[in-house]
Amino acid sequence: MIKRPPGSTFHALTAAIEKTLADDDRFTIAAPMRLRDKDTGRLREHDIVVIFEHGHHKVLTAIECRDRSRKVDVPALEAFHTKCARTGIHRGVIVSHRGFTTTAITKAAQLGLGCMSLEAAANFDWCLMRHVTQHNRFITKVEPTVTTDPPVPGRVHVFDSEGRRIDKARLHAMAVACLNSTTAVENWQPGVYQHNFYQNDPALVAYAPDGSGHRIARIDLAVEYTISESTRPIELHSYTDAHTDKQAASVASAPMDFGEMDGRLLFVKGPDGRISVSLQVLKKHNPS
Repeated sequence: MIKRPPGSTFHALTAAIEKTLADDDRFTIAAPMRLRDKDTGRLREHDIVVIFEHGHHKVLTAIECRDRSRKVDVPALEAFHTKCARTGIHRGVIVSHRGFTTTAITKAAQLGLGCMSLEAAANFDWCLMRHVTQHNRFITKVEPTVTTDPPVPGRVHVFDSEGRRIDKARLHAMAVACLNSTTAVENWQPGVYQHNFYQNDPALVAYAPDGSGHRIARIDLAVEYTISESTRPIELHSYTDAHTDKQAASVASAPMDFGEMDGRLLFVKGPDGRISVSLQVLKKHNPS
């Protein structure tokens, strides 16, 4: 049984497809975006806004995602058209999972609205994959050791040359940089690993309990991390223009989990036959 994507995924997938199709530096996409109503002065939210910049001009296209149990009808189109007109949108497009009524498509043509359908597909001849394998690396511990010149007994606080303290977040960033700079990633085999890194003359200063500052001659980092492996299913969708019944894109995608970030790996085949591959970041969680 082919299942439709749930609401939040439907919105995110639509935004990701539009980002991939808008393969032009002049296009930027905001999802969502709030614009001020000309009548009430209050902010109103659009699901997706595609912004095209040409010289000193901007053209705004609003995309509304309708993840409902029935087809989009005329009242829904008229309400969206009014919302676009009152918020400074130049063109509106509605994307629906269930499609559109016949009268709605006729009305949309009169109003100048685009109608797109995003529906699950059974298969594509260009995509034989059914899953992708994802490997994640999570740092679990970073243990720093500093060597000062001259040696300082006891606990010290470490700062950079601009007076910023080296806290846990910056230690973590240093560990990530160290791991990214080495080819020793254990061939991405799942497990728990540890690597030791060091840097001479790191341009850091250690402050002793008495407030005196001392040059750090060397910093060592003991980094412990885990590598995990997971299988991500490939989901297939057709992105079709309801006015012409022509396919704008066929999409194979897989949801990805990066711990603090979520994303989606997309393979998008456009009408020109070209397949674009991209990784779209969908949301970022606050670290606990």
